[in-house]
Amino acid sequence: MVGYYDNGFQKCLACRAGCSKCVNYDICTSCFASYSLYDQLCYNSCPARTFFDQLALFCQRCPYDCYTCNSKGCLSCNGTTDFRIMSATSARCIPQVGYYENLTTVAASCNEGCAACTSASQCTSCSPDYFMIGIMCYKSCLARSFQDAKTKTCQQCAYDCYTCANQNMCLSCNATTDFRVFNNFTGRCIPMTGYYDSYVATAAACSKGCSNCASASNCSICFSGYYLFSDNLCYQNCPLRYFSDNSSLTCKRCSYDCLSCSRLSVCQACSADVDFRQLDNVTLRCVPMVGYYDINQTVCIKCPATCFTCVSSTSCVQCNPGSYYYNSSCVSVCPMRYFADQNSLTCQRCPYDCTYCTSSGGCTDCSLTADFRMLSNLTNRCIPINGYYDNLTQVSQACPTGCATCTSQYFCSACIVGYFLSSSNLCQTSCPLRMFAETLGQTCQFCPYDCYTCDQKGLCLSCTSNDYRVWDNYTFRCIAQDKFYDNYTQVSAVCPVYCSLCTSSTSCQKCCNGSYLYQAQCYL
Repeated sequence: MVGYYDNGFQKCLACRAGCSKCVNYDICTSCFASYSLYDQLCYNSCPARTFFDQLALFCQRCPYDCYTCNSKGCLSCNGTTDFRIMSATSARCIPQVGYYENLTTVAASCNEGCAACTSASQCTSCSPDYFMIGIMCYKSCLARSFQDAKTKTCQQCAYDCYTCANQNMCLSCNATTDFRVFNNFTGRCIPMTGYYDSYVATAAACSKGCSNCASASNCSICFSGYYLFSDNLCYQNCPLRYFSDNSSLTCKRCSYDCLSCSRLSVCQACSADVDFRQLDNVTLRCVPMVGYYDINQTVCIKCPATCFTCVSSTSCVQCNPGSYYYNSSCVSVCPMRYFADQNSLTCQRCPYDCTYCTSSGGCTDCSLTADFRMLSNLTNRCIPINGYYDNLTQVSQACPTGCATCTSQYFCSACIVGYFLSSSNLCQTSCPLRMFAETLGQTCQFCPYDCYTCDQKGLCLSCTSNDYRVWDNYTFRCIAQDKFYDNYTQVSAVCPVYCSLCTSSTSCQKCCNGSYLYQAQCYL
C-alpha cells in the first residue's frame, strides 16, 4: 500500500517519512504532498544548494557557484566557505578578490600577492605592495626588471641590463653570465672585450683571437699575438703569401713573388712547384727559375722552348744548346749576315761586307744585287763591283757618273768608255779647256802651257787673248803677242817699258817708236 514497499517477505515495510512510493527504505520514487523529491529522498523543503522545480515537482541542483537559487539563477552566495560574492551584472556567484573560478563550488585561492587571477599561475592584478611580473605578482621585482609605480607592474629592463632604473638606464651588469660591463657614458651594459652584441641578454663570443667584432665572422681588432686577415678573422699565424704586421695586428700581403715573407719585399720562401720561383739570397726576392720569366704576377710564365732564360715570351736572354741568340730570340740557324758563335751560343754579326761568313770573319758569299759586292778569292771579303766603291757599310756606294772604278764619290780611278778622267779625278764626256782627251788611257791630259785648246799630239788648236798670245802658223803654237814675252807659263809676261819685242823682263830686242835701244833696254 502507499507508503510501503515489498521486501520479498510476507509483511511489507514502511518507506522513509514523506515517501509515498519507494523501492526500499533509502530509495524514494515519489513523495506525499508537501514533500519534495531530491536525490531519491523526500524533504519537507529542498536542501541547501537546491531549489524546487514546479514543473518536475522535485528539487533540482543549483548551479555549482550558488549557495541558494531558483530556476533563474543564484539568490545568495557563501563568502565564508565558497569565497564567492554575487555578481553585479548576472545572477551568479563569482570568486571574491584573491580567488579565481575553478568551476567548482569553492573558488580556488590565487597565489600570494594576486588581487585577481584566472588560475593559480596567472595573475591579472596584484595586491598593494606587490608588482606584476608577467602573469605573477611579487613583493619585489626580479633581476632584469624594474618597478613601475604607475602601473604597479615589473617592467622588463633593456636586454643588456642585469638591474635597471628604467627601460633605458642600467644600474648593474652581469659579467659572469652575460659577459657585459657598464658603460659610464651611455649607462648601458656593453659586451666585454672578445664579445659582441647579439641583442639578447648574453653577449656572443667573437671568433678565436678576436677582441672586437661585429659578429662571429666579422672581426675588426685582434688580441695581441693574433693578426686580422682579409676574411675578418684572427690568426696566430698569417696564411701563406701574407706576413704578420705587429704594429697594426693585421696580415699584410707579401710581394707578389713571395710564398712567405718577413715583411713586404723580404721573401723567406718561394714556390718552385706552383710559382716556378727560387730565392735570390742577395735580393731576398723570389726570382723566376731557369726557363721562366716574371710578368709581375705570382706565377711565372714558361719561356719559349728554345730559350734557356728569357724576360718575356718574345725576348730570350740565353739559349738552350743547339740554338743561338739573335734579336731577343733563339734560332736554330743564324740569319743572313750572321754566324753562329759556338762558345756564346749567339748569332754574331758578320763583317759589314759579307752576306754569309765564317766564325773567323771570312766571307763565304756576297750579294751582287743588293750590296753590289762580289767575293774576292784573295782576301775572302766581299769587294765592290765595278762602278761602286767601299764606303765601309753593307751596301757599296755607286761611283760618280762615268766612273768604272773609284775610291769615293769624289775620286775616280778609271772611267767607262766615252768618259775621260779629269784632273779633278772625275770622269767627263769631254775634257775641259787647256786639256785634251787621251783615248788610250781615257784620261784628260794637259795641253802645252801656251795652248787654249790642243790635239793629242800636243799642237795648239786655238789661243786666247787673255793669255796675251796669238796663233803661230809655222809652229802651231800660241806665241806671246807684241810687247809680251814667253815666260813658259800660261799667261805671257809683259815686256819692259818702251819695249815692243823682248825675251825677258831685262832684255829688249826692239823698241817702240820714239825710243831707242841701248844695252838691251829702251830709252826715250
